[in-house]
Amino acid sequence: MLEITKELNRVFELHDNVRRYTALNPNIPKKVNSIFSVEFEDLYYESMETEYLWSHCPFATYKMHYQVLLDEYIYMNPDGLESEFILNEIQNIKGEYVEVDKEILLSHGIINHNGPIHSHIYTTGKERLKLVLRFVLEKNTYNRVCQSQDRKLSFLNSRLEQLNTKSNQQILSPVEPILDLSDNKPALQFVMLHELGFIDHLDMHSDAPLSESKKASILSYITGIKADNLRKMINGSKNDDRNKKLTVDNITKVHHILSNLGINTKKLKNSQSSN
Repeated sequence: MLEITKELNRVFELHDNVRRYTALNPNIPKKVNSIFSVEFEDLYYESMETEYLWSHCPFATYKMHYQVLLDEYIYMNPDGLESEFILNEIQNIKGEYVEVDKEILLSHGIINHNGPIHSHIYTTGKERLKLVLRFVLEKNTYNRVCQSQDRKLSFLNSRLEQLNTKSNQQILSPVEPILDLSDNKPALQFVMLHELGFIDHLDMHSDAPLSESKKASILSYITGIKADNLRKMINGSKNDDRNKKLTVDNITKVHHILSNLGINTKKLKNSQSSN
């Protein structure tokens, strides 16, 4: 594959060397253009089969290498962003599609045209060596090149839009941090349910007030606390377990947590106890 690119550059330089003889022998550049066109087309199709990346490779090949190119960019620019990489890529691709003026066209002995021509160019990296692909490639080949470059730009612009949209969403709707309260004691679980009125609220879903045992069973299913322990917590009239759990200290802790979560503690069952 590299041999083909070397061959392209060799033909390219040959083209530049013979351009001075255009006036004496117009056929020389045409022959060189023909050789270049064949080499270019070979490289274009072979890069599709071998996944070889170069400036005018097919879009499918470019897309396949996108992540590798991005990783290389970030490696060379540790503080770089994908959006910056994309803008560089867009600039590079657009830089290969230029307005070529009449004099440059004539200097390569390609065509005498009045006014500028827009075309993709092939360059060896030397500013003075540029081939106007529109006039050195077969029409079908040049159209494929245009289509590939346009699809690359469309892909990059679409990706850039996705990044910008994602960034705006994060700015407008930041992800709210979650306070994980799963690691807590049974006593605090019971106090929170009690203060929120959840235990008393169970009676609203029954035709008759639920027994402490049934409430304990429901709470056990929700909390994972043993039902017998919950029944003792609820049944304050028969023992003082409920009062032991509903201490000022436990109520204060629960109220503090709920307050941080946006709950108005003045509306809780023991609002006065926490003040």
